Order: sequence, then structure tokens, then C-alpha cells
Amino acid sequence: MRIPAILASIVMALAFGWSQQTVEGQSASRKSRPTASGELKTGKAYQAALSDSLSATWQASEIGESSHLHVILTELSKRFHVAIMLDRRVNPQQNLTLQVRNTKLRDVLEQIAATLSSEEHPLGVSFLSNVVYIAPKPAADRMRTLIELRTRELDPLRSGVERKTTGWSLTGRYSRDWNDLQSPRDLIQEWTQRHRIEIENPDLIEHDLWRKGDLPQCTITEALSLVLNQFDLTFEWKVKGQRLSIELVPVPEKIIVESTFSLKSLKSDNESLDEIKRLLDDAGLSDPLTIAKVDSGEVTVEGRIEAVEELMTMLTNIKPGSKGRKNKSPKGSISRKVFTLTVRDAPLSAILEKLIADGIAIEWDDDAFLDAGIDLTQPVTLSVEQVSTEDLLKALFKSQPVDVSVKKETVQLTVRSE
Repeated sequence: MRIPAILASIVMALAFGWSQQTVEGQSASRKSRPTASGELKTGKAYQAALSDSLSATWQASEIGESSHLHVILTELSKRFHVAIMLDRRVNPQQNLTLQVRNTKLRDVLEQIAATLSSEEHPLGVSFLSNVVYIAPKPAADRMRTLIELRTRELDPLRSGVERKTTGWSLTGRYSRDWNDLQSPRDLIQEWTQRHRIEIENPDLIEHDLWRKGDLPQCTITEALSLVLNQFDLTFEWKVKGQRLSIELVPVPEKIIVESTFSLKSLKSDNESLDEIKRLLDDAGLSDPLTIAKVDSGEVTVEGRIEAVEELMTMLTNIKPGSKGRKNKSPKGSISRKVFTLTVRDAPLSAILEKLIADGIAIEWDDDAFLDAGIDLTQPVTLSVEQVSTEDLLKALFKSQPVDVSVKKETVQLTVRSE
């Protein structure tokens, strides 16, 4: 039996009071980046909030709503200023009994999902760029990979249609909100119209009514995917003339991304499948990756985007998506450094952090990049030989509005003025 629609969907910090007796403790406060969503945190502040700790006791009760899932998530959202989306298929009125002590918010949310899971209906959590998504486990597990696939598919189509939009960039991040009793079908149509995107078959979205809510600083791809995934739908990008459109389609059974690594990065010159499988097994990935092909010193793997990022982290010893770092002790003059580099579908953030680890001082402004819709998690494919540091960075940002300059042995990345 489906949950009454008005009780499902979004849980935000816009309703219900906060009880100090319910949750205690939080690490030192951090400044929240102002957004159109009020105090909801985004970017680095959002990631920091997920690492803040709390102690709490929730006891299921037949009296009142204090132990209802939607009330608890709303309290956590308000306390930590983090957007939490509850999938429409999850009963928001189910009671929770759980005790945590000095536990990170990220781990608390995963424990909540695990506690309310059953063998027939397991729950999962997906941590997106600025939103926490709690859903039936299959839907949560595929969420980030679906977004990654749609993002990759959009990239080669943007150049011919981007300038035809109304100023709403196809990769820019915008806060979106709606009132009570809003139809998700109407939301999808409103968002696509803002970007001048045609939607071919909106009637595939089942009629539903959602609580008041908002999504802070998300791309159109993320917003569409977060809504459509709750109906077991995704979409295909299409170009009609000079107009971008989408066609809604059922979520496919197999949802994977491909990424290619050099064998040298895996510390191997052996193209034997058994040897490469052993190397991947030794990496101790929490999520398996399948070898798609091995060719000319490169191995292509496929799996969920979380597993690809985990492998990249292990290979480069950096944290994907971390931003704004500066290495204050460059090893040698930037002007004398040359690079030969071949990467395919590697996160831009990982390449930047590898350069920093190798002694290149790089500076950029997180907030300015966010406002300009510059996403450092975007995959990059590049092949250069014997190029300078400045030329390498220019090649990396060729498709994004970023100016590269070198001043006093520091590479400065700035948003290009119109």
C-alpha cells in the first residue's frame, strides 16, 4: 500500500520545532554559506556539517509524533542546517527507536536507515553534493551514478544549446523551492521551462502531492534525477534543432559508469586480467568494480561512481571533491615544470589535488566557482605531452569559464568575466 502522498517526500528545516532534549551536542559551529534556501548549508559547509557529532535518544511511542521519522529528520535538518530528502515510498510516520553517542551526523543518518530497514524493504542513504537522500536501498544506491551518467551525457551537447537558455545555465547550481500540495509533475515542467528544455512525456510521472520543501544549490540534472528516481524513472538528453529536450524512461536494470586508468597508476605493467583483478582486490574497495577491458597500458573499469571515486582516492591519496587547497611549499619552480598526462573520465578535483600533492600551489575561490556553476567533480578526458603547468591547467578547464594565471609560483584559477 502506497503512503499517502501528502505525508511523503521532502523533510526540510522549515517545519516542526527543535527539542534540546532530543538531540544534544554538535562540534564547533561553522559559518553557513548563505543560499536562497535560508540557512541550509552547501559546499564545504554542508560536508563539514555531515561530520559534526551528536548524541541522541529516540524512543518509539504510540502517543504523539516525536519518534516519527519525518519529525526526527526535520529536527536534524533544522539543527545542522542540512537538506534531507525522504523518498516518497518511505513511510514518514514510522516510529524510530535508536540511541547514538557522539556520532557523526553522516553515520547517524545511516544508522537510522539501517534501523528502519527490513529484509523485504531495506533503506539506504545517498549523500549528494548538497542534499542527503534517504530512500529504498536500490534507489539510494543508484542515485549518484544516475546523476553522473546524465551529467556526462549532457556535456557534449551543451555548446550548441547553452546560449539559447534564459540565463539559467545547464550546469549552474540554483536553489529550488515549492509549497505544500505541489505536484512533482508540475515541478519538473517548471524547472525544465526555466532552462528552455522541452519534456516529451511528462505524463509518465504519477500524480502525487508533496510537502513544502526546497533543494539548495543543485544543478538541473540533480534536481530532475532526485524527483524522477522516486518514480523509478530517469531521462535521456536529446537535441531537436537547437533546442534541448528530455525523454523520460524507466530506470535501466544495469546502472554503471566507466572510467579508465593507466596500468602504471595501478603500479603494474602486466596486462594480465588475473594480475589486474588481484590489484583491484588488494585495493580493498568497499564496492566492487568490474574490468571492462585492458588495452595499450590502460584498464577500463565499470561500476558505481562511489567505487570509481574510492579507487581514484587510493591511487592519488587525496579526497575527491575537496576544494580550495593551497600547497605552500612548491617543490621547484612552476615555470620549469613540464607535464605529460593522459587521463580519461577522471574527476577534475582528483587531478587538481594530485598536482597539489606533487608540489604545485593552486588557489581558487569555492564560492565563486559555485556561483558560476563550475563543478570540480566533472570527469575530464585529456592527453598532453611536454606542456607547462599553465598550459596543462588551461587544457583541463578548456570547457569551463575559468581563467588560469601564474603569479609568484602560484597558479590562480578565477571565474572568467563575461
